[in-house]
Amino acid sequence: MKVRVALLCLAAAMLCTALPASANNLSYSFGVPTGTLGTSQAYTVNGITLTAYGFDNSSHPMNLYGKNDGGDETGLGISRAPDHEIQTNNFVQLDVTSLHSLNLLDALISFGSVQEGEGWKLYGSNSLGSLGTLLMSGSQDMGSTDILSEVKNYDFIGIQASSHDVLLSSLTVDYNTQSVPEPGSLLLLGSGVVGLARKLRKSK
Repeated sequence: MKVRVALLCLAAAMLCTALPASANNLSYSFGVPTGTLGTSQAYTVNGITLTAYGFDNSSHPMNLYGKNDGGDETGLGISRAPDHEIQTNNFVQLDVTSLHSLNLLDALISFGSVQEGEGWKLYGSNSLGSLGTLLMSGSQDMGSTDILSEVKNYDFIGIQASSHDVLLSSLTVDYNTQSVPEPGSLLLLGSGVVGLARKLRKSK
């Protein structure tokens, strides 16, 4: 009887470890803090930190600017640029390496202050200060763009205006805290159950 109880408990434990955890959410708003910032600014949500950096097109550091004028005029820009926004001759680069350890389900980025005739460009890079590879461009104002694969494949995500100026408004990430165990892990756990069952029978 004791053997059966022990085996049932272990089987239940195996099922629990095989189930994925519920989704968690991280929402980074780049309009806070406001005003002129340094050449880098850290944003922390639930212990996960993303760091933003400002550069000109020659990779010289530039001070960032947190803008919060209401409506779509909210987000991160460049301090010395007109309207304190990201332009075609500078860019903001976001270090997303802290997200690589998470089991990511979704990643959505949004831009602000995208007026008629303006737009943004998104780059992926593994080097700080280098824009890297152009990944996509658009003209959505406050709309969300899916960049899950980009966040997974690059250490840095760069944002630049394709014309005039824009703001980096937010980044929202969904993830699981627990991944489904690999077949090898389940096989190892199953072997442990069999071994324990034999040991209990012998002791009985």
